[in-house]
Amino acid sequence: MNELEQEYQNIRKLFFPRWDREGLWRVSSNPPEDGKGCFSLAGYCDPDNKIIHVMTDSEGYSLTLAHEICHAVTTQSHEKKWFQRMMKANVVADQLGNDQLATEIREDADMFAAAPRLSAAEVESRFCDAVIDAPGLDFESILRGVAVEYGITSEHLMQKWPAAPKRGFEQGKIRSAQIMGLTKPMK
Repeated sequence: MNELEQEYQNIRKLFFPRWDREGLWRVSSNPPEDGKGCFSLAGYCDPDNKIIHVMTDSEGYSLTLAHEICHAVTTQSHEKKWFQRMMKANVVADQLGNDQLATEIREDADMFAAAPRLSAAEVESRFCDAVIDAPGLDFESILRGVAVEYGITSEHLMQKWPAAPKRGFEQGKIRSAQIMGLTKPMK
């Protein structure tokens, strides 16, 4: 068992003792093979394949594992249920006397709690801007990039705002063509 697997078992046992009693989940130090997830982040919870992906060094294992397992037991978003479960993990870290991890968990959860709530209009606008900034990128590439910026998965972004990304992408293509002088501005 390598260092990541040992820390995974430790975090499971201490912080999430009732989760995955059947041992169906596993941990991986590689990004998801199917292209899902947020590759620029420290980790990704893949509920479809029951894998916690950890793409950080050993210094960040504990926080990343706690963060991603909180997704596994709640939702893929950083909203209320996930925040509440992170706060439970924070209490456990305090009780164990692991002040550093308790602080890291609290700061991580607080960062997401303080993030502004997005609207469909903001998502649409961001997609439009992304197309103008990088007109050669396809929809999937921009979707992945914007999702990473927002700290969510591409799947969650499309579930929460199913039409806004595509509208923004199409608006961006039109504006990009106008900027390049390929078409006349629409009135």
